[in-house]
Amino acid sequence: MAFVYGAAISRLREETMKLKASREALLKGAGQIYLEGNRFLNALATVVSHGGQEVSFSWGTMAFTVALGDKGKYVCKYDPTTGDGELRRYVDDMGLDLRLACLLYILNHSDDVAAACAEAVRARREVVDEGTALMERLTT
Repeated sequence: MAFVYGAAISRLREETMKLKASREALLKGAGQIYLEGNRFLNALATVVSHGGQEVSFSWGTMAFTVALGDKGKYVCKYDPTTGDGELRRYVDDMGLDLRLACLLYILNHSDDVAAACAEAVRARREVVDEGTALMERLTT
């Protein structure tokens, strides 16, 4: 008994070629994602640097630290703490490397990331204000 699978293989081949074309289009935009992602993180670091203090915060499953870097300039570093569903999809299903997936994730949620950073700066300011008030109370 012979099995007929020519049509199924043909459909599989067609879907495989479509997947390859989609993946090539995705990777073609990778350079722009690296550029825009790093631009966003640098902008975040520049704004935070005006406060003169390091700030750590998290959003989603990403942990961020904005601190003075090796070259005397503030930098924003990120670390994916766990396998968020969206981030995992970027890595597993889209086949992106972790760095590109993280930048895509950050850009996709840039407003939320900036808001979380602003909240961390506000919390840091409140702590500094408390310290200032305590010092004033103790020295007067």
